[in-house]
Amino acid sequence: MFQLTHCYQCWPGGPVTPPPCIKCGSTTLYYSAGMCQRCLRAPQVVGSCLDCHCWGVTRTTKWLCEGCRGWRRRFPFAARCSSCRRTIAVNADGFCRLCWRQSVGERPHGSGLSVVEANQHGQQLFFADWFRQKRQIPSPASAPRRGYRQYPVTYHQLSLIELPRDLAHGQRCGFSDPPDPQFAELLDQTAHEHARGHGWSKTRRNDARKGIRILLSLQDTPGAVIKASEVAQLDQVSLAVQPILDILASAGMLDDDRQPALIRWFARQVAGLARTRQERAAHLVHRPASRQYHPATIPPESRDHRAATCPLRPACRAGLG
Repeated sequence: MFQLTHCYQCWPGGPVTPPPCIKCGSTTLYYSAGMCQRCLRAPQVVGSCLDCHCWGVTRTTKWLCEGCRGWRRRFPFAARCSSCRRTIAVNADGFCRLCWRQSVGERPHGSGLSVVEANQHGQQLFFADWFRQKRQIPSPASAPRRGYRQYPVTYHQLSLIELPRDLAHGQRCGFSDPPDPQFAELLDQTAHEHARGHGWSKTRRNDARKGIRILLSLQDTPGAVIKASEVAQLDQVSLAVQPILDILASAGMLDDDRQPALIRWFARQVAGLARTRQERAAHLVHRPASRQYHPATIPPESRDHRAATCPLRPACRAGLG
């Protein structure tokens, strides 16, 4: 239908219902050539995001805002949102970006209403791409913070039964608040200072703060140092471990109980030797390791193990004969 002098609204004897778009099937916003305004290349139409419904996206971005495009890259698999019940890209907690963003506005400090409770009375829409944040330039190192005498505590509360922590179940049901609010506040302040000094993004900083609060809520001894093996369990809830280790190390609250690479290498070298020879080799490997390895102060990539491993190589290869 070309060279028409009337639109479908002004059609003589009308209005006439326009045909659906031949590209997307939409029955609204018909424009020309059998296509709607969103599909035809001629007009630059502004519309809503397909995922979060924010206003201000165009066809050039496939009708997605920058936030939802990044959300889809980070969470490429679609599933049913636990809040709005849409089949869409969801995060590790099972919520889409719109429901997650609504809950962030309702609980700016990460505590309070759950995501479902924050979305049960509706959602506040927003304009597209207003949440962009430039990574902060690392600020110069500040003066060392004044230490607090009561942390870490000197005592240790023993457990009657050691049970594995099911963090995935805790995430579904919710974690309790840390038993020592003052200790949690001090570590949260340390996390802010560390993130600002190293130019971390807001997401990286908040994920680290969330992980620290989870660890504090699970402590048998509130105010005690946190073991690196306990931090490693946060992989169950898709939280990055290394930022949390960095914050705890800067605060002096990290007990690095990870096995040194030197010990693992030694076990492989003497695996086929007799027990008496393994004991003789263990005397060699533990002596230099005790002088060279300081897990609470030296990062793994900065440790020099050459002095510890060089005397062991000829002995292990010769079978300690």
